Amino acid sequence: MRVIHILAGLAILWSSFAEAQVYAPGAGDSPEKSPDQFWEELTSEAFAGIELSETQQVQIEAILLEATEDRGRYNEIQSRLKLAREEGDFEFAMKLSEELKSARNSLRPNVRVGKMRDLLNEDQRPVFDRNIRVREDRRLAEGWARQKKRESEVKQAAQAPGIPNPTNSPTAPLTP
Repeated sequence: MRVIHILAGLAILWSSFAEAQVYAPGAGDSPEKSPDQFWEELTSEAFAGIELSETQQVQIEAILLEATEDRGRYNEIQSRLKLAREEGDFEFAMKLSEELKSARNSLRPNVRVGKMRDLLNEDQRPVFDRNIRVREDRRLAEGWARQKKRESEVKQAAQAPGIPNPTNSPTAPLTP
């Protein structure tokens, strides 16, 4: 019985590492951007140059409301999972971990963007697709720029005087 609890605990611990990798809309943009700000920015960029009918606007608002509700559901399951772990209820925690995976999938922005695209007519879709492509290209370029900046900062820190740098140490092994 003790082995089962240990295995269950390890499984829960492993799943918590996966939970730490949850995509949080806006997290790549800036640490202080909320999910609501992310969606506001995305919709304003995605629908730029598109004249939406009142019906389409109401349907898009419903999609965004659904996103907010799903985010609340995810946070509630995450809180219950944390409590179950703290109380040592590993069986319940395993069930909640599965629920959390499902809830996490519902948070993915591409699901909502696809639903929004489906609301558009044939004339609106090419503009929407172009807007999304431009946004994603920009975000990708910004991500690469942030990564290069971090790499440069790490390299500079490693070359700072007084800090041992294993890559240029006289005893460091030579690599081909």
